[in-house]
Amino acid sequence: WDALVEQASVDPRRIRALNVRVQDTSQTSLVDIQSGRGFNNLFYVAPISLDWFVVDNPPYLLVLGQTFLSQGTLTIDAEDRLASFEVGAI
Repeated sequence: WDALVEQASVDPRRIRALNVRVQDTSQTSLVDIQSGRGFNNLFYVAPISLDWFVVDNPPYLLVLGQTFLSQGTLTIDAEDRLASFEVGAI
């Protein structure tokens, strides 16, 4: 949130839609998922406080919620630490 405001001069509250391109684990194909105010009433952008990282330069973290997950099926393999998302498989 702060990086968008301070470094890119973008007010995240004015974001009306997002398109996210995700690469599969084989790094051979891409999946596009999108959401926005124009086609999903649940879409919003807001900061959240996470205390997961105690370092000077924590990684950027983008949390995609229900408005993205409604477009397919998310499968998480906890043992292998992998996740898959199949678009349209609801």
